Amino acid sequence: VITFCSAKGGVGKPTVSTTVAGELASDGSSVLLVDLDLAFGDVAICLGISPNRSMTDIVAMSGHLDKQGLDSVVVRHASGLDVVCAPSSPAEADHIPAATVPELIKVARGLYDYVVVDTPPALDAHVLAACDMSDVSTLLATRDVVAGKYFLLTLDHWILLRTTRHRWVVV
Repeated sequence: VITFCSAKGGVGKPTVSTTVAGELASDGSSVLLVDLDLAFGDVAICLGISPNRSMTDIVAMSGHLDKQGLDSVVVRHASGLDVVCAPSSPAEADHIPAATVPELIKVARGLYDYVVVDTPPALDAHVLAACDMSDVSTLLATRDVVAGKYFLLTLDHWILLRTTRHRWVVV
């Protein structure tokens, strides 16, 4: 499980996460890409797909999500990459509890070689849950003053949470 995050927007999380997921899938690995930017996710548009299912559909399965349930929500990209898309409306984001994230990742981890998670520019409960479940959390930053501020705040937060250093990477 690889999570891409940054507390600042505009650093390229959807571009990097979709590229990494696509590369992993091109090697023949089974890959699930999860768009956790629940209000303004860009994974679907980056991949040129128009989903009719999303993270919202997983909420009804809370507590009993399984392979069949996950399969019913996944959208298959032409490359072979499987995607769980963000909701189409920002209003739906408020109805997705953070507890949905670890359940989704736990099920996906048993079904896929890789689970790649794209996150919003925040360190909310959904992002922290994804980072907790990740083998590697990748912190993306750009070389500007504002990005540097958020980068340092995020690192301080991860250190405060005692996130093991080998579980995060800086790009």
